[in-house]
Amino acid sequence: MGLELDLPVDRKSQRFGYRESLIVFESQIRSLTLTFDNLRNSIENGLRTIEQQRQTYIIQKMAVELAQSRVESTTMNQQAGLIALRDVLDAQDSLISAQNQLSLALVNYQQARLRLMLDIGALKSEKDKFWLQDQLAGYLPGATARIQPPNIEESPVLPPDEYFNN
Repeated sequence: MGLELDLPVDRKSQRFGYRESLIVFESQIRSLTLTFDNLRNSIENGLRTIEQQRQTYIIQKMAVELAQSRVESTTMNQQAGLIALRDVLDAQDSLISAQNQLSLALVNYQQARLRLMLDIGALKSEKDKFWLQDQLAGYLPGATARIQPPNIEESPVLPPDEYFNN
């Protein structure tokens, strides 16, 4: 008969292994926390950017309306002989510039919207004609899904203002 004792006298290697696994585990937890924080910040920045781009679009839309009224008034004043043709041309140039800025604001809004959809995982590009569906409808509060017919020839293109209606 023999007796074998396994006393915890010399377990340095096991103790070091345990400490090393704790360090690795805590490092992975910090990495995961950093990833979640970065994702949350990205989503919050995306929401702020979308709101900012929406307001920019509204401002540019009002600028186009103002430029159109300026063109109309300068045209009438020119026909009445009160101002020179140069002023009418300047008003028309301002209208074209405002229309270009409006288009740019809409493009910037759509870019921010798609970037947010990508960040939250709502952009499902594996479907056929995925761009015809409102991918954010199920994620944003108060949003309703816009159902588009599958045939693109039968459905009219949505006007840009429908993207901004509450």
